[in-house]
Amino acid sequence: MPRRSKNLIHRHQTGRDHGLTLISTTVIMTVAFALGVSLISYMLSSRRAAHKFEVQINTLQYAEAGIQKALYCLNADTGTNCGGTYGHNYAGESHHPFNDGEFTVTLTGTDDDRVITSTGWGALGQKTTVKAAARFAIPPIRDTYFDYSLMVIDDVTLDNEAVIDSGPIYSDTDVECLPQTDIRSDVYVSKPGGRIYKCTIDGEAHADDLDSVTASGDCYWLTQFKNSSCAGTVYPNEPTPPAQPLPTFDLDLWRAEALYGGTITGDYSAPDGSSLGPVQITGDLEVEGGAFVNMTGPIWVMGDIHFEENSGITLDPSFGELSSVLFSDHPTLNQGRIIIDNNVVIDGSGTPGSYILVLSTMADPDAIDVSNNTTGAIFYAPAGGVTVNNNASCAAVAGLEVTVRNNAELLYGDLGLPGELALQTLTSEGFWDLVSGTWREL
Repeated sequence: MPRRSKNLIHRHQTGRDHGLTLISTTVIMTVAFALGVSLISYMLSSRRAAHKFEVQINTLQYAEAGIQKALYCLNADTGTNCGGTYGHNYAGESHHPFNDGEFTVTLTGTDDDRVITSTGWGALGQKTTVKAAARFAIPPIRDTYFDYSLMVIDDVTLDNEAVIDSGPIYSDTDVECLPQTDIRSDVYVSKPGGRIYKCTIDGEAHADDLDSVTASGDCYWLTQFKNSSCAGTVYPNEPTPPAQPLPTFDLDLWRAEALYGGTITGDYSAPDGSSLGPVQITGDLEVEGGAFVNMTGPIWVMGDIHFEENSGITLDPSFGELSSVLFSDHPTLNQGRIIIDNNVVIDGSGTPGSYILVLSTMADPDAIDVSNNTTGAIFYAPAGGVTVNNNASCAAVAGLEVTVRNNAELLYGDLGLPGELALQTLTSEGFWDLVSGTWREL
């Protein structure tokens, strides 16, 4: 082939190769540029999304901080950090600074229910709003337990036809029964050398000395088993039952609870149909014959308490299974006798497990005197004596000295479970908390 033709072919081939290289480079650069733009766009988009998410999280945290601040102020004892109001009066705050943003809280509702709405604001005006319900609740406490229908330390008298129903007796002194005393549960005597004498017991007998005892259950004795019979097993050489303290009663707590409702100065005669409690009465409390009182909280009387014939006091039905306390107590003087005349009604709310605890701190054998046909109370004299007279009935009795006379009944078994009769009561120390399941983001 002529040289000139070869050169033309070579130049043509070289030009085509340069063209292909240029096209390839252009395509690669275009693709790289597109990928770069996409990457930058993705990074910017991700950054914007991350920033938006961060703002959303921050404003949500600000809004939740507002919910927590509202709970704090609802439960506060002062308005210093709550815009001047607190407790049930707290209504919220506006534009409260928090970190790099702020929150605004509003509360709506009445009584013991509130709806809290909180909006958290970011620095550039972004916002998140959350809402939750709050409720004020007073948790019940059990501060006084009566594990026995009758509990006594110094002296006990069980007169003719006295009935101790189902609840056990625990005594730090001898238990001696007069004829026809009906004990329908266990008897424990924790006094060293102490005895159970002339008692018919529909349960177990526990004492160092069992003398003229008839028991339907087992018998436990240490020094003597005389003229006695047991349907169950007889256990000789058994140790003396351990001494048990009288039920605890927190006087300071109940004084404070009564004062929560205010003070009546001097003697007070409660009118028929009146409501009483929580309250402190600095003198005597008199409930005249025919007058019935609705008890709405603990009543602290610094003088005597006297219920005349055919009167009564009943715990408000709103207490449900809860209980309350009527007590006579003077912090410095030995006074505060409680006298309950014939046909007096002292009763709980009407719901099983509800009682009125009637207590005197007077150090006197006659601190509490209960007459005929009284119903529905627990009587307690931690420093003195209780006498339950003819036909009177109550849930339980405890004191240094106890006398249960003709036909009087302790109905522990009818009103509570043996070993589980406890005063379940409310105090003023309630608190606000969120209602479960009500939180939501708007």
